[in-house]
Amino acid sequence: MTSEELVLFHSGDSSFMRDLVRAHSPRLLRYALSLGVAEDDVEDVLQDSWLRVYAKRATYSGRGSIFGWTLAVTRNTCMAYFRRCRLERRRSHSELWPTDAATTSTSAAPGVPDEPGRVLLALADLPGRQRQVVILRLLEERSVEETARTLGCAPGTVKSTLSQALARLRSSLERPQT
Repeated sequence: MTSEELVLFHSGDSSFMRDLVRAHSPRLLRYALSLGVAEDDVEDVLQDSWLRVYAKRATYSGRGSIFGWTLAVTRNTCMAYFRRCRLERRRSHSELWPTDAATTSTSAAPGVPDEPGRVLLALADLPGRQRQVVILRLLEERSVEETARTLGCAPGTVKSTLSQALARLRSSLERPQT
């Protein structure tokens, strides 16, 4: 980045910022997806990232590439998104399946989620990329190649990630319920 571009960036020049967003958004979008951000949320996460880039633009020193810096901001935005999702998931799980003894469910034991509920909980607890591969391959029935294109990775990565995810799901579902 030239010194003139750095001045434009620090000043928040609208034309410069628009060009920056156009140039880097496709790669940042793929990056957020590769981290496991849900497709329904990825554009919102990207927008939040650009808002953070704009708000923190004065902290960019000009050393290193602007893309690398925006990538770091996007990664931090994604991590905030995952923390929010985990909190929301915990809240919704506790609302759906309270653990007090007075609660009954369709399963044999009070307060214990039924099998589909257990599967959803196990799926929700998978790391982002594994969860995304399971959803794309098994639930949406996409091919290995299509899944690889969507996630921006090699077909072999999709296969190994799916294998790891299924092993983790199996292990989670075989554990006794408490």
